[in-house]
Amino acid sequence: MCIACVVPTYASDAVFYDGVFGFGNGPTARWEEAKLRDWLWKHWGRNLPATATLHSVSMEGEGFDSEFAIARDSSGALYLSVHITGWQRPDFPGREARWRDEWTIAHSVKRVEKPYHWDWPGKPIPNSRRLSARKFVLELKDKEGKIQSHI
Repeated sequence: MCIACVVPTYASDAVFYDGVFGFGNGPTARWEEAKLRDWLWKHWGRNLPATATLHSVSMEGEGFDSEFAIARDSSGALYLSVHITGWQRPDFPGREARWRDEWTIAHSVKRVEKPYHWDWPGKPIPNSRRLSARKFVLELKDKEGKIQSHI
């Protein structure tokens, strides 16, 4: 008798942990999102396919994972896929917690100054200007140039 068990594995080029709160210690590892942003920008700028995972836990105890994949489509164009999964607390009393499963596909990734409102475009930053990842955000746009989100 032979029993085989195949476990799916996910290999990331980089794994980041953000928002983990230690009891009585407050937030720890709050720089991970900036590290992820810098990592994504460097790989996108060099046209390097890669994957990264961001594990997060909010102050309320909601845990979620964000998987980032820089890849090429069938035409050879680079794109960034962002997949967010995890439990989300109710928006207001009377609602139930729900499973969050969201996908974003971006065909354009730009470094911009943080916009006043997330749906608005940020001010572009020249590629030649060196800047700490804490000082910029990445603006993700679809094929038509519509802003999908900011990281």
